[in-house]
Amino acid sequence: MAPARGTFGEGQMETTDFEPQLDQFLARYRGRDARPTKGELEAVYTRGCAEMLRLESDLLRLKRRLIAAVADEAHDATAAREAAELRDLNGEVSDRLADLRASMRFLRTAVDWSYSSAD
Repeated sequence: MAPARGTFGEGQMETTDFEPQLDQFLARYRGRDARPTKGELEAVYTRGCAEMLRLESDLLRLKRRLIAAVADEAHDATAAREAAELRDLNGEVSDRLADLRASMRFLRTAVDWSYSSAD
C-alpha cells in the first residue's frame, strides 16, 4: 500500500489510507459471530503501529518547523502565517494520533486474546 501525498504547509505530508482500512476491518466483524484470524489481527496491528510511527515522525517535523516559524513570526508576516498554519496542522495530526492510539489499544487487546485463546 503506497502512501498518498497530501499538503503539509508548503512542504508535503504523507497520508495513508490506514484509518479507512481499520474502520472497514472493524465493521466486517462488528456484531457478528465470525472472528478475524490471528494473521488478520497481526497484519492490521502491524500497519497501525507503522501508521502511529509515521504520525509521530510528522509531529516531530511539524514541531521543528513551528519552532523556526515562531522565532521569526514577530518580524516576518510570512513566518507568522506559516506558524498559524503549522499550529493548526499540529493539532490535527495530534488528534489523529490520539484517536489511532486509542484504537490500537483495543486492537492490541484483541491480538492478546487471540493468543490466549489458542492455548
